[in-house]
Amino acid sequence: MFLRRLWGQPLDLVDGMIPLAAVTAGVGDRDGAADLFREAEEILAVCPDAGVLGGRLAAAKRAAGVSAGNGQLSEREVTVLRLLTGGLSEREIGLELFLSFNTVHTHVKSVYRKLGVSSRAEAVAHARGRRLL
Repeated sequence: MFLRRLWGQPLDLVDGMIPLAAVTAGVGDRDGAADLFREAEEILAVCPDAGVLGGRLAAAKRAAGVSAGNGQLSEREVTVLRLLTGGLSEREIGLELFLSFNTVHTHVKSVYRKLGVSSRAEAVAHARGRRLL
């Protein structure tokens, strides 16, 4: 991995991270594997053409049974996240979606946790960076 990082080729780096994360999960280091998967996802998010690596990464995560810390957002969480970009309050989002404030607030907290952020601005920026929006 050291040489791949040194070479600075992002797709080569991800190509090496995928099997390393799978092996790391296989020996029981789920946190280490999750960190590697998360880093690989972040690298792929900024690559314009990752080819088959995105599919390989997703398959490796499923096979390893490891969440990369940000998990997959549910359809409802993505909907709430999209509405967060418009500047609506959580109460207004609830009115739009016919949900209670508490339900919307729970979705927002879940989005923040899965994306590893702590504010609306961070969530929106992170989601745009990962092309979730």
